[in-house]
Amino acid sequence: MLDMKSKNQTKKCISCNKMLHFDLFHKNKAMKDGHINTCKSCISNTHKEKRKNDPNIKMKDKDHYAKYKDHYKDYRNNKSNKEKLTSD
Repeated sequence: MLDMKSKNQTKKCISCNKMLHFDLFHKNKAMKDGHINTCKSCISNTHKEKRKNDPNIKMKDKDHYAKYKDHYKDYRNNKSNKEKLTSD
């Protein structure tokens, strides 16, 4: 595999068309330069939009939270108790 990083520290995102540093791309060994073609920011925005606009995902989230509400509450309480114990 060619080490493209040593030749060029930037890559063009195919979504936003910006030249960005390699650190702003997820790694992927299948790609020639070892990074995917879409920057982390664009991927994040795409996932946020999908979650925001997909009613099935919203319903699954609500169902999941309702099912495990007590578990989350206990976890938060136990976590704060552990922090209090370790800080003394």
